[in-house]
Amino acid sequence: MAITSIQTITVPVSDQDRALAFYRDALGFEVRADNPFGSMRWLTVGPVGGETEIVLHLALPGLEAGSSGGIVLATDDIDAACAALADAGATCSSPETVL
Repeated sequence: MAITSIQTITVPVSDQDRALAFYRDALGFEVRADNPFGSMRWLTVGPVGGETEIVLHLALPGLEAGSSGGIVLATDDIDAACAALADAGATCSSPETVL
């Protein structure tokens, strides 16, 4: 299994505008997406020139603001990666191929 990059990390937040101001203004991250997502808002930021994005998602029940809500990894062989994760005792939920 060869993980090639971390694509997204979800960070639950209590206030998306306040979180955006911190990541954009204090850390200098660029806004990658700021779109309606059903009744919510899909808001991502990342370092200029970097590949990884942080999803600033409103905290849902069971996830406290500031905790880690999920990490999306990239691989060239998703079936082999999921098999290796299962062999290691982890679960691989709903693998998807993004072209």
